[in-house]
Amino acid sequence: MMTRLVRTVVMLAATFLVAACASSGPTATAFSPSSPTALLVLAGPKYPFAANTGFRRVDLATRTFAPGYEGFGTGIVGSQINRDGPVYFSTREVMPGDYALVSLLAVTGAEVWTCMEQRAPVFSLRPGTVTIVRTDSYWAGTRGLPPPPVVSDRNVLDAFAVVRAAYPDLLGQASIAAPTAVLRWQPGGMGMTRNCSEPAGFERIG
Repeated sequence: MMTRLVRTVVMLAATFLVAACASSGPTATAFSPSSPTALLVLAGPKYPFAANTGFRRVDLATRTFAPGYEGFGTGIVGSQINRDGPVYFSTREVMPGDYALVSLLAVTGAEVWTCMEQRAPVFSLRPGTVTIVRTDSYWAGTRGLPPPPVVSDRNVLDAFAVVRAAYPDLLGQASIAAPTAVLRWQPGGMGMTRNCSEPAGFERIG
């Protein structure tokens, strides 16, 4: 009985951690191609449990991380704008630039955390653009998690077209981003999100 209670408390605490890390900014429901910002649309697997995907803006010229952290939550606690379809979509208006996928965190009854310090993909977000970043392939193969279903880019774009119909102020043609660089660094700190990418800099390996 006591063991079950402790496990429940730990799981709830971890879920609240994911919730705290899930949203570093408001969900965007309006956007224009004339905006000086960029719209980041996260397309993540439809896991039923709490999960968090973390990004850091990077300067590829100086090989340094910018301040701040963009966390997106899905599942039990999240910022997704849909409940139906093949993937979850979350939207956030962000500063233009290059963003590295730095961490994945899920709470399935036990915490499953991945720091991407050995091979982090970078995605370029330009002003006035609606950019979909797919993360399902990076969740695939994570130990302790069920593999997400395989969904084609065409199906993702079609699904986003359906979802955004409920948000007529989200303007601009959407495109799926391919990684423009790959990074590696020595992880610092003991955190499960931003702290895995707190070194002085990184190495570009692709």
